[in-house]
Amino acid sequence: MTADFLFDTNVIVYAFDNDEPDKRKKAMPIIEDVFEDRLVGFISNQIMAELYHVLTRKQRVSKQTAASIISDIISCPSWVKIDYKADTVSKAIFISSSFSMSFWDSLIAATMLENNITKIYTENTKDFRKIPGIQPTNPFI
Repeated sequence: MTADFLFDTNVIVYAFDNDEPDKRKKAMPIIEDVFEDRLVGFISNQIMAELYHVLTRKQRVSKQTAASIISDIISCPSWVKIDYKADTVSKAIFISSSFSMSFWDSLIAATMLENNITKIYTENTKDFRKIPGIQPTNPFI
């Protein structure tokens, strides 16, 4: 098992999004690898909150299904849960202004760096590529 990828919200969303069958085909096996203990995936509390919001916002899944997905992630030991501290917000503000990134992506980047995570599965490689020490991988290309 490897334990070096943080999963961005968009990758997990596509695993459950029936409106994007091509992306679902690519995302679901990676997510299943984590749930079936073939891969360790990092996920932050921020990403879990975003995941619930995005899954339910456009009714990709019901609120009950979204809650179940989050609960499964929380209870699965192969999903390593990480969080940020108060100082992380200051680092995210610096990253956001220095690299012209959204604050929320900057908060993910700052959380990764604080937790010594260098790789992220994300569709947004353009922004994460700007951050020294972070290596984004787009599983959809």
